[in-house]
Amino acid sequence: MKDRSKLLAGVLAAQVVLVVVLWLFNRVPSSASGPLLQLDTAQVDEVVVEGPREAKVTLRRSGDDWLVDGAFPAQSSKVRTLLEDLTKVVAGAPVATSAAAATRFRVSDQDFERRITLQGSGRKLARLYLGNSPGLKRVHARRDGDNEVYEIVFSTFDVPDTAGSWQDRDLLKMPVEEIEAITRGDLEMVRSAPVSPPPSSDPEAATGEPVAEWTGTLKGSPVKLKAGAASHLASLLANLTYEAALVGDAAGEAQ
Repeated sequence: MKDRSKLLAGVLAAQVVLVVVLWLFNRVPSSASGPLLQLDTAQVDEVVVEGPREAKVTLRRSGDDWLVDGAFPAQSSKVRTLLEDLTKVVAGAPVATSAAAATRFRVSDQDFERRITLQGSGRKLARLYLGNSPGLKRVHARRDGDNEVYEIVFSTFDVPDTAGSWQDRDLLKMPVEEIEAITRGDLEMVRSAPVSPPPSSDPEAATGEPVAEWTGTLKGSPVKLKAGAASHLASLLANLTYEAALVGDAAGEAQ
């Protein structure tokens, strides 16, 4: 009797171990991984980024550069970085594989944080949905036409859905040396040839670089300018930037 009890206990223990092993085997995701998007960035000539509340911006290639909504120069390096980053995204095991999960993770056709469409020669090359973020630099993603939802290393902040975030904000910048004169009302300030700075008793304070000289006239009469004021103003003007440029319909609405 005792031997039979021991045998039954051993069989039961073996069954428990088998159940645990099978549970763990099914629970642990596969280590297999590969690119989320099979993409040749050289073929991409248009990127459409959409967000909540019908936000949308179109980036279109123009030669080696890119345009925002077909009208304003974009930060081309930012667009190229986006395309390169998308090709580097790795898809591990999906965290969900049902159509209902797409809604839960906000990567459905109707509800998403970002919908990125990549096109080339008028045809769709790829489309990716980005949804909820489970952590820093991580986001749920789904490829168009698939039910599989992945957790990828990416951020929606790197794919803004506003035109101003893609515009080249350095268009107004210029070398300060090219500014030869500044006029404000009746005051005119003219740069003269740079002169060497006077000797300094402090070796660390001496730069040895020529200093621009400025002369001023007010209604044609010479005026004395505050030391360094014209040079400071020229530096500010040479480094002008902006938050966003209004183009197309947006410019008309602002008038």
